[in-house]
Amino acid sequence: MVDKEELLRLLPYDFKTDIYIIKISKFKTNLLFNFKINILIDYDINSKEDINTIFKNIKKIKHFCEKKEIIIEKIFYLENKKLELIKELDVAIYALFIDDTIKKYEFIYDYVCDYLDNDFKNKNICDFKDNKCISRRNFGKNRSNNPLIYGCCYTKKKVCQYLVNYICTIKCISCKLFTCRYLSKRNIKYRINDILLLKLFFNTRQKQIISDSLFTDKEEIINLLIKKKSFRG
Repeated sequence: MVDKEELLRLLPYDFKTDIYIIKISKFKTNLLFNFKINILIDYDINSKEDINTIFKNIKKIKHFCEKKEIIIEKIFYLENKKLELIKELDVAIYALFIDDTIKKYEFIYDYVCDYLDNDFKNKNICDFKDNKCISRRNFGKNRSNNPLIYGCCYTKKKVCQYLVNYICTIKCISCKLFTCRYLSKRNIKYRINDILLLKLFFNTRQKQIISDSLFTDKEEIINLLIKKKSFRG
């Protein structure tokens, strides 16, 4: 372990705030107990793989700092033009520092649901025309396809109980990830590991829950995710 004089020699230091500035690429485990740091992400961020690498490093640093009672004040970046990637990393770091597991999962759940809602709407993925998706329009051409008047709310041979007057009354992440055969055949799919928050924060069994819990409300899914939290794989 190095003393404070040695630390001053090795690390950038902001005398106004009494905070050390730690470059993520230079992080060492010989830091003092009980002081404050800022973390500088001094990597180029050009891809989601870069985000994965940085996130794993920050996660390790957070764990180390908690054990040594070191306070992380701020995390900041070198100048970077990949604003969409920066935003994804920002959200992942924000979620990482939510210590309460239920609140963390609720934040991730709501954020991903809002993302999916906006993506479907902005890209008109379901190809709505005259308030009918491609499945409903197919119903008009083929009277034997009665279930298709309910679109994706009819699956596993039943209509979702939460569909009231053709309006969904719950927030189900599994339903929002689901795409019908029409879209799937056109390679329009939402894979869990393509959505950064789901990839980084959930294990294999939790991802299975997120994928398979159709027609299930948020609270029930969150409870299932909590139960499978300790599983590794």
